[in-house]
Amino acid sequence: MEPIIYMWQVSACMGVFYGFYFVLLRRLTFFTINRWYLLATLLLSVVIPLLTITVHRETAPIIMQKAVIINQVLPSAGLQINVADKQTSRTIIDWVKIAEIAYLIVTITLFIKLIVTIARFFNKLKNASITKIGGVRIIKAIGNISNGSFFNYVMLNSGELNPEEMEQVLGHEMLHVKHLHSIDRMIVRLMQVAFWFNPFIYRYAQAIEENHEFEVDDEIGRRADKGRYADMLLHLSINRQDILFNSFSKVPLKRRITMLFTKPTNHMKKVIYLLILPLVLISCLAFARFKNDIVQQEQYSVIAGIDLLGDDFKVFIDGKSYDKDIVYKISGSCIKSSEIKPVAPAKVVNGKWADAVVNIKTKKGDIVYMSEQEKENLIKERSVAFDKFYVRLHLKDNSGKPFDKAIVHKWRGASASVDIQPLDKIGFLIDGVFYNENDIRFIDPKDMDALADEVSVQMVKQGQYARGIAAVFTLHTLKKPTGAQSKAKIQKEGKLKPVAIAGKPAPDRIPAIPGNVENDLSNTVSEQNFIRKTVMNSNSPFYSRFHFDRANGKGFDVVAIKYKSNAFTSINVQPNEKAGVFIDNKFYSEDALRKFTQAQTANLERDTSEAHYEMNQKNNLPKGYFPVPTGFITK
Repeated sequence: MEPIIYMWQVSACMGVFYGFYFVLLRRLTFFTINRWYLLATLLLSVVIPLLTITVHRETAPIIMQKAVIINQVLPSAGLQINVADKQTSRTIIDWVKIAEIAYLIVTITLFIKLIVTIARFFNKLKNASITKIGGVRIIKAIGNISNGSFFNYVMLNSGELNPEEMEQVLGHEMLHVKHLHSIDRMIVRLMQVAFWFNPFIYRYAQAIEENHEFEVDDEIGRRADKGRYADMLLHLSINRQDILFNSFSKVPLKRRITMLFTKPTNHMKKVIYLLILPLVLISCLAFARFKNDIVQQEQYSVIAGIDLLGDDFKVFIDGKSYDKDIVYKISGSCIKSSEIKPVAPAKVVNGKWADAVVNIKTKKGDIVYMSEQEKENLIKERSVAFDKFYVRLHLKDNSGKPFDKAIVHKWRGASASVDIQPLDKIGFLIDGVFYNENDIRFIDPKDMDALADEVSVQMVKQGQYARGIAAVFTLHTLKKPTGAQSKAKIQKEGKLKPVAIAGKPAPDRIPAIPGNVENDLSNTVSEQNFIRKTVMNSNSPFYSRFHFDRANGKGFDVVAIKYKSNAFTSINVQPNEKAGVFIDNKFYSEDALRKFTQAQTANLERDTSEAHYEMNQKNNLPKGYFPVPTGFITK
């Protein structure tokens, strides 16, 4: 049905443009402008219905105040309802298909006829006497030939012209050649082939042909006697309808002679052509296709890590499956716990997990949706850049009462936050030295990088550190390692020598160094941020493995271990390599590590002992495994 609709839209568009010409322009003597108007609008009539105008409309995610669950009685699985088809068997005629076939038959026939006409014309030229004047070929013949032109060919009927008339006709047709009128005619003829059913295309053809003759007659009338020229037009008048060739006197004589003696239109009336712009705009609005492009505002969720998921993830709340959009609506007030489990290893596509499952447990079995105020607070929190060490946000609760949220971020994603009253103050305890908020603002960011990733926060009594201090963030700087600690330091910086696996030579790789992209086993900054945001959310497991692809077709995996809920370590490996971790001097494989719960790993700390370092160098591991440089012990 769409091709038929398009054809009718083109026809209607032509009708609008031709109507404007017929009412306002056809009596004006601006023949050249009228010529270009007709050609341009003819082509616009074909193009405008093909245009797609995209209308951008921004909508915010729907926020509901309360989730209401309605119990519905569903038909049993075995129950089937059959509806009898009342239509009797009969042959259905597809009139649309018939119309399309008929259109194609006529169009192909007209196109073949056009090709044959052109071929016959050039075939006649083989035996014709041709004289060249510049780039124009003059054909003189006696008999069945009309005075006219086609591109750079000019035909003269010597039998019906005296020398003076021949000179006049030749000058007339040379102007047609000069103005390239044959190109206009070919465009119109092709349009007639394609839109033969459209009555306006024939009106266009007539109008374009008239303007050609008016344009040439006007130019000749300025340099010759108009009366004698009009007599010649009358003498040589013919009534041959062939849009392909420029015939000397094809256009009705009365109209040509009238326009020849018409007083030139006042140039001030050219302002009428300015109306073409709103006409084109109206035509676009009427006949172009409109597409609603709904631009969704960025969605935020109280569940950390949702922004790392692609489109293909599933949501389960209290064991029941829900539409994935619910993660952007559910309120944190009803959530007891939440967990995001990607497939193992997590496949990363365009910075998103390719597949994952979100498991949510509610406090009382009820689902509560975010209020507008909760949504506003969440957007403010999620908009905080991770490169800012300290941020204090001014928020409101559901009753409209204001409160502040203080947030500290470390570059590897370690973070801590606390809700306080607007007048309360925040303190920072760094290596046992107290700093207030103003002090922190003047610390060099480079000095902040020297701080360890671990950060904690606790509410304190009034006056414990300074007046008005309600909460304190505790941090410490990286201590200069000595002895066994220096080995741990080396491991952390990614300079540990490769470990041999089961007696085989050590692989040619080292743990990734942040910001280093020297080979296929190194992370880009965006990948580092992705891993950091993934691992350092409250839902991430103790052990994670990610897969990244490179443009050269190669890929690598990243093994990440999260500990203390606010710190992690990682190493890059080949996709076919296996990794493991020493915990309390016992080696655990990947499968075993995936089964660890947050409760089991809550008391783990990094093992920086000499014994762990030596154990890392031994080859008594399962075949194909190598240890992650960092080990852990239970405190």
